[in-house]
Amino acid sequence: FEVGQYEGNAVSMAEYLQPFLARGELHLLTECTEEERARIELRSPNYLSIFHEIRLDTPRDELEEIIERKVGDLAGHHQVRIEAEAIREVIRLNQRFSPYAGFPGKPIRFLESLLLHRQEDNSSVERAEVIARFCEETGLPSFMVDPDIPMELDAVGRKFAANVYGQERAVDSLVNLLAS
Repeated sequence: FEVGQYEGNAVSMAEYLQPFLARGELHLLTECTEEERARIELRSPNYLSIFHEIRLDTPRDELEEIIERKVGDLAGHHQVRIEAEAIREVIRLNQRFSPYAGFPGKPIRFLESLLLHRQEDNSSVERAEVIARFCEETGLPSFMVDPDIPMELDAVGRKFAANVYGQERAVDSLVNLLAS
């Protein structure tokens, strides 16, 4: 909502476009999360009244099926099978580490990227490949991503304590957070 503002110009692009939108001279298709919607309402209480709102809820029950159908064509083109366990893992990772990203879009884009960048055809995408690719993309260490790898909390605590001086409570809080 603040796009276009800078020091010396308090008018955002959204505020600039408001009269054109209100008069119907301009049509705009946009999206926002509930949190973003709330911020817009606080900043400009009547702004959203010029839009026709369509709420789309994240599909929960059919999420795995939607992802499988959408990515299936690309997988077939590459002669690759995506294991159901791999799809469930993509969903789990995105819900855990990208909870505010759009579903099912984010997991679909992840799997499409994985398929386009993999080196071998005529195989299947398994859970381990999903985890490895996720770690590569995010920079997160595998012990934080893969629930099958035990996290050595003492070693993590020592590593942070060696690099963060005089912040014992902060290090303890971080280690406790990672343990949860």
